[in-house]
Amino acid sequence: METQPSLGPVLERLQAYRKAADLSYSRLARLAGLSRAALLGMDAEDWSPSSTTIRAIESLIPSTWRVGDPVPETIAKPGKARAA
Repeated sequence: METQPSLGPVLERLQAYRKAADLSYSRLARLAGLSRAALLGMDAEDWSPSSTTIRAIESLIPSTWRVGDPVPETIAKPGKARAA
């Protein structure tokens, strides 16, 4: 019998990206087109997001980004003006 792969690494990536990009739950929700409620508990070990929530957040993360990498400022803070 084939087992489903663990979502642990996927959820860890989403959580790490939010923190690395310094995004509040509200800002991440807006960028991903989600409600803030969908992200409540995101940093808890037992967070169980829907597949729609996972895909929406993943769509914001560059495919080459890995946990521990810095987040380019233009990606981390889209729409915010850069300081001169």
